[in-house]
Amino acid sequence: MRDDDEGTLTILPDPSAPETRLAKGATIVGATGTVSDLARLRTTLRELNGRTGVFVVLLRADRVLEDLHLREAIRRAARYHEQEAAAPTTLAADVLRYVAGSRQIERAIAMVGVRAGPCDALLAVAGPIEVEAVLSALGLTRMRARYGEPLEVLGGLGLSAGARPPIDLLLEAMALLELELPRAGSENP
Repeated sequence: MRDDDEGTLTILPDPSAPETRLAKGATIVGATGTVSDLARLRTTLRELNGRTGVFVVLLRADRVLEDLHLREAIRRAARYHEQEAAAPTTLAADVLRYVAGSRQIERAIAMVGVRAGPCDALLAVAGPIEVEAVLSALGLTRMRARYGEPLEVLGGLGLSAGARPPIDLLLEAMALLELELPRAGSENP
């Protein structure tokens, strides 16, 4: 924790926590190509994520504001999975939920998931696998990581721009999502 210049308390993530190590250790690259078979792409992603210690997520670049937006989504999703051993979803699906700020996975996939056709995407990879091998398996090529324009990102995620910085709005949406997610022993479905 630290105090900022305005005298408010800011809680910083524990740098030694597994979820923080995953978020900081993930390699994020731009990916481009044409997705001709969306079902095959999703199957390949599931297979890659099924390998021990491997984490892979692919999402639309125009729905991510900046590196912090994606890394914070990874950190929060990993923490959710660490705390909820019986989490009913995959880590990659929960990253999409956090980026989108949506409790509903189907809605999150519709908002931030890669679609069939030409795509510019962001790929996050962690674990014992090479980024180039993942890109090859997905039929994509590496490009410089690009992020969405603030108003387009906010609008695409159903948020309105305000007086606060866009990243603050996105981080707040993630924090609110955490309050809505099901927890072990709760009646929150």
